[in-house]
Amino acid sequence: MRQLLDNRGHPPAVVLSLAKTPFIDSSGLSWLVTTHRRFCEAGGKLVLHSTPPTLLDLLKMMRLELALNLADDESAALRAIRGESP
Repeated sequence: MRQLLDNRGHPPAVVLSLAKTPFIDSSGLSWLVTTHRRFCEAGGKLVLHSTPPTLLDLLKMMRLELALNLADDESAALRAIRGESP
């Protein structure tokens, strides 16, 4: 991720699947929020998709779904990266 963020010529755009992430601890949540912020600061976009229901419930409970770019699946995430409507 650091190399993507250091790429000065092009804003970074990354689609990240959370499908195999049944659990995340506070350091993982911190990494997601910090990485999302760094992408935004670099003029790029990080879109998370295929979030398992239990993890999505946790993100909603912490109101992080308002701060992160979430998509239902990879296709929706790619549309979000391209700036297309859902």
